[in-house]
Amino acid sequence: MTDSTVIPVSEDWTKTSLVSDAQYQEMYAQSINDPEEFWREHGQIIDWTTPYRTVKSVNYGADDVSIKWFEDGTLNACFNCLDRHLGELLVN
Repeated sequence: MTDSTVIPVSEDWTKTSLVSDAQYQEMYAQSINDPEEFWREHGQIIDWTTPYRTVKSVNYGADDVSIKWFEDGTLNACFNCLDRHLGELLVN
């Protein structure tokens, strides 16, 4: 795919976004320059049943390609997507 069309963000969306363009550019640069630390920090945004110690484990061998993220951690997707927000709904 070689389409490089850029669609500008509307002013309304810009006003309500949670991350400014400058913040995005800073986060993007960190994700490129220090991906392991970037994802270690962002991995803490969700709740883990068993916290991870290893952020990424990769092997690019010719006969053994393996890419694993947070492989020693355990999480509950339902809890992170739904359950942890129930308290907010019940209070309101």
